[in-house]
Amino acid sequence: MKNKTLIINGSPRKNNNSSLVVREIEEFLKNLNKNYLVLKLNENKNIKEIINAFNNSSQLIWVVPEYNWSYPGVIKMLVEQIGVELLQEKFNIVISVSIGPSSRNALSSMANLLFSMNSITLTPGVEINNIRDCNPEYIQEHILPPIKNLFYFSRKVKE
Repeated sequence: MKNKTLIINGSPRKNNNSSLVVREIEEFLKNLNKNYLVLKLNENKNIKEIINAFNNSSQLIWVVPEYNWSYPGVIKMLVEQIGVELLQEKFNIVISVSIGPSSRNALSSMANLLFSMNSITLTPGVEINNIRDCNPEYIQEHILPPIKNLFYFSRKVKE
């Protein structure tokens, strides 16, 4: 397993709010000189490319919008297409995004999905609510510490 980070933008919409968070994560990873790749679930990708991205990643950062009190169906479809085996023993963090006051249901539903596949998921995850009112500083303040923890635990387990 390679030491690459895969950022998954779980929104099926073209101009989605999750991309605001993804851009901040990308900037953070660039500053740390981390090797990363972004997978946007709103773009048509070859399934072999997607499987390759998961195979070459040891850390997964899921940026998940809340849709109907859960995560979007495109994420469930992705898991079924790539197979549970590709998610096992990967280090995950879930960042849920909402335009409303809470995205906790998406966060807990996504974490439960990952737990059920023997995937290592840092809890409690991160909620970014009222995303349209958030500035980059707010997003960084809430997502960067858990992402640092993701790298810390990933590194410690390998030692």
